[in-house]
Amino acid sequence: MDKDAQELIVEAGREVAKDVYKDGLQPSVKRAGDFLGTVFGVFDALVMPIKKWILKCDYSVKEFEKSLQQKYNDVPEDNRKEPDMSILGNSLEALRYNIDKDELRELFENIIISSMDSRTSAQCHPSYVDVIKQLSVNDAIILRSIKDKKGYQPLLQPKYRLRIQNAKDSGIMVDSSPHPDFPDYYIGACVQNLDLSSISKSLHNLHRLGLIKINTISNIHYTVKMPDMKNATPYDSLKKDDNDIRSYCIEKLGHFSQVADIEYNEGSYKVSEFGEDFISTCVR
Repeated sequence: MDKDAQELIVEAGREVAKDVYKDGLQPSVKRAGDFLGTVFGVFDALVMPIKKWILKCDYSVKEFEKSLQQKYNDVPEDNRKEPDMSILGNSLEALRYNIDKDELRELFENIIISSMDSRTSAQCHPSYVDVIKQLSVNDAIILRSIKDKKGYQPLLQPKYRLRIQNAKDSGIMVDSSPHPDFPDYYIGACVQNLDLSSISKSLHNLHRLGLIKINTISNIHYTVKMPDMKNATPYDSLKKDDNDIRSYCIEKLGHFSQVADIEYNEGSYKVSEFGEDFISTCVR
């Protein structure tokens, strides 16, 4: 791709970001500032988050330009090609609303560059842009954390079983059941600083988008050897370090926690074929 085309792409990204402020944000910020400053006298306190957001967007635009240029320079010259305009145009349009989200901005950068690289352009599909638009930051973080996992992986669905005392003071266990406040899916503490409920919701969305497949019945029929758990299954390994999910569920049970046991249904998940192509072009 010649230098003029390259500069055109960078300039397009810059102009898109400017439009977000000029066309939509600047007038509303000015009106809000005048009104609040006059009526309440608390303009600075209330508008400061918006000002910070504008500054962050300006910084993010510069980072986008810098990162896109670096990634383009990493493509061998013989493999450079004109970008797919449906991918480029839709990505730049979507960036109007995601330029300040680093994890999503990087996905858009990657698909743009992948479409300009003859080695990966065949795998790029315009629908990938729509997929990114439906991802949250947490979804992107989860996807990156599982992208290298091959085949079916263990997944647990927490449930609880109540212990009821009869007249003879012997315990009777009631059939186990799910709880509305329990996470639907547990795959371990795979990401720091994300609560278990957020991870579960992200798995739901990744499954909905076809990036992963979730089975509520185990598809895992092999064993692995753990240093301290001979012939342990992947589920045993996951349950061994379940203090986080067990504590989370016990807290949700409230006063029932004293007469309940936490159990699990065993399921599985894997990155789908569609997800593998998406990862290779957008997550890289």
